[in-house]
Amino acid sequence: MNKNYIQLTSNWSRSGGCDFHEAFLLQTADPDIFIKPPLDELLDEKRAILLSNPKLEEQKCELCAQLFPHYKIQAFNMVCNVPKIEIFQGPLKEYKETAYGLLINEADDEAESHNNLELHCYRYDVEVDKSGVTEITIRFLTSLSEVCIFGICIQFAPNPNGITSLNTVGRINVENVQSMLANSARKTTTAPAEKYKKFLEAIIKSGNSSAAKSSALHDESEGRLVETNLNNDKIEFETIRYLMDHIDLRFKEFESVIQQRIDEIEQRQSAKLDRILNMLEKQQNRD
Repeated sequence: MNKNYIQLTSNWSRSGGCDFHEAFLLQTADPDIFIKPPLDELLDEKRAILLSNPKLEEQKCELCAQLFPHYKIQAFNMVCNVPKIEIFQGPLKEYKETAYGLLINEADDEAESHNNLELHCYRYDVEVDKSGVTEITIRFLTSLSEVCIFGICIQFAPNPNGITSLNTVGRINVENVQSMLANSARKTTTAPAEKYKKFLEAIIKSGNSSAAKSSALHDESEGRLVETNLNNDKIEFETIRYLMDHIDLRFKEFESVIQQRIDEIEQRQSAKLDRILNMLEKQQNRD
């Protein structure tokens, strides 16, 4: 898998170590069992990264890993200097669990003598239970002003809920996208649909024209093509997300109508029962 298809970001600043796009190890997840990579494979000084909070704000350090929807995040392994983390999944940051790291250098006499958390290393091996998760957020629960990640491994697998297959990475069928947008019941989506269409056509044309460049510019055009593919994936992902939001809205409206009908039936039944009770009371009074 190309590392360009995963994005690593943080709300804290990177103050040392490698860049975000080099700070992780990718590994294909086993479909049956959870395999934990060896510690010497997980730790790598070339992939270590130091995050700091220079403004000393109260917000906790968060690390977000996002895959494009061809793949899902099945698990992650990490070594850092923080003993406790919270894990969220999805773009809405749905809470998953709170995890405690395993202290892996407790036999280090020097670290024990200093009694300093910054010298301790904690390992996390976490499985993502929900199928089709393409984004996770790790929140580091610490009062330290610096968080050091000594190594992180993202275990991925093909996403059964992905919007495209692996054989169509970076390719978009404009007609299908236009058809999906046209079938939307919301009339106000006409202008955005046309913008999506024009934007997609422009990207595809630029991709076709880059293929006709001379061989001397082959390396440069290949890099641009990768970037174009990523943009295509983002646009298609946002389009499908928009349609799913619209479908959810229609279902909520339908549920609201059903609930209203149920309330009306209950009110009518309640009125009938009241009338019956009144008639029974009148009859008893006559007797």
